[in-house]
Amino acid sequence: MEAHRTPSLLEVGSTLMVGSTLMVSPARRSLNSKVPTVVVVIPYYNGSDTIERAVVSVLNQTIAPNEFIIVNDGSREDEKNFLHELAKRYEFRIIDQVNGGQGSARNAGVFASTSEYISFLDQDDFYLRTHIQTLINGIPENDPHFGWVYGDLIEADGEGNVVRTSMVKEHSKHPKTHIFDLLRHDMHVLPSASLISRKAFEDVGGFDPQFMGYEDDDLFMRIFRKNYTNSFIDRSVTVWCIHTDSTSYSIRMSRSRLKYFKKLAAAFPDDPIKMRFVRAMADFG
Repeated sequence: MEAHRTPSLLEVGSTLMVGSTLMVSPARRSLNSKVPTVVVVIPYYNGSDTIERAVVSVLNQTIAPNEFIIVNDGSREDEKNFLHELAKRYEFRIIDQVNGGQGSARNAGVFASTSEYISFLDQDDFYLRTHIQTLINGIPENDPHFGWVYGDLIEADGEGNVVRTSMVKEHSKHPKTHIFDLLRHDMHVLPSASLISRKAFEDVGGFDPQFMGYEDDDLFMRIFRKNYTNSFIDRSVTVWCIHTDSTSYSIRMSRSRLKYFKKLAAAFPDDPIKMRFVRAMADFG
């Protein structure tokens, strides 16, 4: 099977892995541990140029997901048809919905699934082959408060050409331990590089669909505030393809950042004596 758009330098392959053997790190999970179940959810919106590359990277995992869902978020008819034709060649489930934004599409995929752990992927990015395996290995054993485990990312251009082999440690501290750090800086925890507990995700109600940007930070902030734990793996698991058409460069992202700031300001009214939150919020704004 040939990918619609083959990534340069980072070959993701095209072979569906069937009956993969679970390989776990003794430091994190014992041989007697229950095999985790994982769903991969991709929100899709007019993404025919890159979606096959993303799909192939999921199906080529060293540990295959138990469920693979792509949510068509109100794409044009020709783009919708492209996705349905793709599903005839690759094994994934499609959910069609009216356009509600990336957070809404991700929620729809999660709530249509049953797996214990959730792994997201954006349509223009792709997984490294050991993405699921690496993150499963990072799940702490016997932690009833587990929220999510996450890794680093390779930054690439739209074609998949590498810019840098790691990036998140350059922008913030990991793992997440301090609310003031979360308020002061972008979190740089990407759903595409994370494995999230369904229990934690559902406990906070999933993504807030009002956001068309910063829904990631909002989700992980709320999970953190509910006393769920997080673990960081100092290893890249996903290729983040940044290009001029990325949502990060849109006016929609800027507007969503303002919405998120207002939500934070309402959630963290300042202590008039200690003046704790106002300093952190001033840095964010």
